[in-house]
Parts: sequence; C-alpha cells; structure tokens
Amino acid sequence: MIKLRSIIGACIGSPLVLLAACNLNSITDSANSIDGELITPDVIESKEGARWVYLGAVARFNDFFGRNTMGVARFTDEVSVLPDKFQDANDARINNIRPEEESYYVAGDILTRGQSTKVQLQQATQLIDKYYGSSGSAMKVHSQALLGLFYIIIADNYCSGIAISESNYGGEFIPGPALSRDSLYMRAVASADNGLSINIDSVPLNNLLKGVKARALNNLGRYKEAAEAIADVPDAFSLGEIFSFSEIRAEGVGYQPLVPIAIDKYHILNSKGLNGVIWVADSSAHQDMRIPVRTNAAGNYIYPLQPEYFSAKKMIAFFSGAEARLIEAEYHLQEGNIPQFIEKINSVRRLYKQRSGSTLPDIVDPGNHNSRVDLLFKERAYTLYLTGRRIADMRRLTSHYGREPETVWPTGKSEGAQFIMYGSNYFFVPEVQGNGSEANLNPNYNRCENYDI
Repeated sequence: MIKLRSIIGACIGSPLVLLAACNLNSITDSANSIDGELITPDVIESKEGARWVYLGAVARFNDFFGRNTMGVARFTDEVSVLPDKFQDANDARINNIRPEEESYYVAGDILTRGQSTKVQLQQATQLIDKYYGSSGSAMKVHSQALLGLFYIIIADNYCSGIAISESNYGGEFIPGPALSRDSLYMRAVASADNGLSINIDSVPLNNLLKGVKARALNNLGRYKEAAEAIADVPDAFSLGEIFSFSEIRAEGVGYQPLVPIAIDKYHILNSKGLNGVIWVADSSAHQDMRIPVRTNAAGNYIYPLQPEYFSAKKMIAFFSGAEARLIEAEYHLQEGNIPQFIEKINSVRRLYKQRSGSTLPDIVDPGNHNSRVDLLFKERAYTLYLTGRRIADMRRLTSHYGREPETVWPTGKSEGAQFIMYGSNYFFVPEVQGNGSEANLNPNYNRCENYDI
C-alpha cells in the first residue's frame, strides 16, 4: 500500500507544473521514489490512490493553514519578533521590501501553497467521483469545506483582484480571472452550499460547512444570513475536539495542530506601533486567561504560550461553537438588540471558563455603539487569538464600521533592530510580476486590481 508520506513527498519534491500544485500528471509522469515506493499511474488511478491523494490534500491544507496563521499573527499585532531576529522576519507592515513598492508586504509563498492545496483538493474530488461515486461523499464534503476555507483565507488576507486558475485532473490549465474579495467570499459560500447539498450522516462536517458559510457571509456584511447559517451549531462544537489525525484516515476530517511558536523568536509587544490590543495586563491578576504568557528568565520579554482553542488538546478548530456565538453577537449588535448582543458575548466567556477553569466574569453593556463595537472586536481578538482571523477583523472595522485605518492598524515605528516605520498597506499581496506560476502562466494576472482596504 502506498503511504501518505509518499504522496506528500512526491507533491513537494517532484518537478511540479502549472500552479506549482500537486498536479497529478506531475506525480505520475515523474519517477518519484520515496522510501522505495514508486508513484506510478496505476497507483493514482485506483480507489486507494484517490483516497491517498485526498488525504495528502488534507495534510497540505493543514500546512497552508498553519503557515497562514503565523503570517497573520506576525503581520498584525498578535506577536512580535525579537529585535535580534528581526532581519529574519516577515513581521510588521514594513516599508523596506523593495524600493519601487515600499508600502506593500509580499506574501507570495503562503498564496502559492494555498493554490497548490486548492488544486489538489479539486483533483482529489475528481478522482473520488471516478473511483468512489456516492460512497466517497464524506471525502467530497470535507474537500468542499476546505476549498471554502481556502477562498476565505485569500479574501481575508490579500488585496482584491487575486487571479485563481484551475488545473483539472489530466493537466488541463484554465487561466482564472482576477477575483474581488467579495467574489472570493461568494465562492466560499458556494463551496459550503455544494457540500451541504450532499446528504451525509456527519454532524461535524455539516457544522463545519455552516461555519464556512457564516464566516464568508459575515465578512460580506450579510450579518443576518451569517447568524442564520450557524444558529444550530452547538456551543461545544469544535472540529479539533472530535477528530485526531489517525481518524482522518477513517473519517476523512482534519484539523490544524498547534501553531508552532518559537519562543526564541516571538514575543508580545502591546499596541505595536501606536495602535493595537493590550494583550498583556499590568499584573498577572488582571491578565485575560485567553492570552497565556510568560516572561523570560531575564525579565526582558513576554512570550506567548499556546492559547486554549475551545478544542481537545488545544487544536485550532477550523470553526467552533464559540466563533458561532460571536457571529451571532455581531448580528445582534447590527440589529440593535443589545441584551442579546451582551448575552452572546457572555456565553462565549462562560464557555471558556467551563473548558479551561479560568475565571472570566460576565461583562455589562458599555453603554454606547462605539464602545460596543470595541467590546465585540476585543472579545473576538482574545477568543480567536492565533487562529488567523485578525486581519479580516481589522479590515472589517475599517470597511464595515467606518473606523479610520490609523486608529485600527499599527502605525508609527516598529520594534526590531532597524526601528523602521510601519508600511501603509493593510493586507498581503501575492508574488511580484514574473515570479510564481500564476504570474508566469495566467495572462489575467496583474498582481492586484485594488489596493483599498
């Protein structure tokens, strides 16, 4: 039997074509041998081969998700890089990337990995259709959920106008158009609806699809529809709570392991620049337990520890009941139903207390709209710390709530050896023209159509 590491290794190590993806032609056309196991066409062109390609896509998505999560953390104010490590960082919205485009932070590697993941998920689905038929429904549904998450991540974090191409099984390359952020969110909604249209007996998978749909709708400003999408997702739901990696093989559902935090590189610097969340309280007695920290031996830097993710073994759930309640809270705030807004916020705080044992007392209505918006996004920041949601929340504060960017995003001088100024952009941009497979192969690629928030 071909092993999972062989498929993954072939995808990473082979001379890939098209979208730098795990294109199945590139696997079958190249004599890849890992641990003595040959990847051949007859391996892929089989029921078991289709399953392993799918499992490889799940593993690839987990890698993409984890890298994006830390990219978001470093780009925003969640973590900072120690001064002597700054030269190795993508941290801060720095303006010294290259002279001709000094305001923009290029994050082409994350996008390329995401594109590879998307293509492999789509091609795995085609193979599942071919060799499993209706018996592969759970794998197809899970693939639709992960595809939806891919579109959300790109829309959340990148400038508008990202070109998304297709590569069908068999190698046909279809250049994709430049898509606006709203178009990407709508693709996420469509992926979720496609998955929900397939009748499977899996409450967790259906809850994940509802969460994907709700996240996309919420970022589109369609708050009522978002709240309706996850109304029956229970408080205790969390993908990481239910499945382990060994169960991916049996059940076809994945999770993202702990985000690797290198304590010799990252620390927490409150209010990076001139803005940001106060992550570290003035005393341990006042520290919000959702942001666990410790000080190094010399007492110089405060390091982030792995937060509680509302899931067993502290795995980052792709979606959770806690996030569902926060989406409902935002809907009630928009509707002016303040008692329900406060109740939803407190239900998340009680859930955290129930899971971790840490005391989070109920909060009361701060009394005016701006303070309520502040409260919502502070609760989201603490509850969803290091889950890759931060850029989307900050962009929503400016685009949907009318906040001036200078009051939301870090400004002024960054930390680090060079003490350079923060750049002026509020998102990732893809690879530069002429670099990367999309730029080289897609005539529709123009990097970004819109640099507005």
